[in-house]
Amino acid sequence: SDNCMNNKVKLNKILGNYDFIPKSFTCNKKNYTHYKNIFNNNKVYIIKPESEFARRGMVIVNNFNDLEKHIKSYNSQNWVFQQYITNPLLYKNKKFHLRPYILVIKKNNRIYAYVHKICFMYLANKDFTLKNFDFDHHMTGAKYCNVHDYKDFINYFGQDKFNFVWKQIKNIVNVSVSQFNTFKYFNSPNNKTAFHLFAYDI
Repeated sequence: SDNCMNNKVKLNKILGNYDFIPKSFTCNKKNYTHYKNIFNNNKVYIIKPESEFARRGMVIVNNFNDLEKHIKSYNSQNWVFQQYITNPLLYKNKKFHLRPYILVIKKNNRIYAYVHKICFMYLANKDFTLKNFDFDHHMTGAKYCNVHDYKDFINYFGQDKFNFVWKQIKNIVNVSVSQFNTFKYFNSPNNKTAFHLFAYDI
């Protein structure tokens, strides 16, 4: 897809310099060997094909041999490598992400973004570990794992932690919506009012 919000290579080019995006590289099947040294110092990377979603084609690796094997076995030409966060915040020993919903409205050439404060929390099926990198321990997503309410986050970590995280979420929304608008991804025909509802997995 040419839509940057579906295309991970384009998305990385637009947002890759911000500190809320892990260290990332983009490559293709012809030049991926240039990145043999990224695994120095026990680095771990999550590998994502350009235009897939819902885990398709994704893998977590800690060595070049596994990286090369995966790229050769998959049909995508272009890839994003992102340094994997090996010390994430854990909910009852499980990796998780939050999913707030963002309503973006374009009206009279102005952009408005609204963040719904009622969000969901998605947990991995098994306790976090670095002994293996299978999906049950490391991947989160509504179709595959346990879904919790944001209030469970507050009950476990406290209101102050939630407020701290929510401030970061709003910053990510402000930056990303602004950048997408700069690259004219919110264009609408004849300058009419348009809107879109986004789910942010953070």
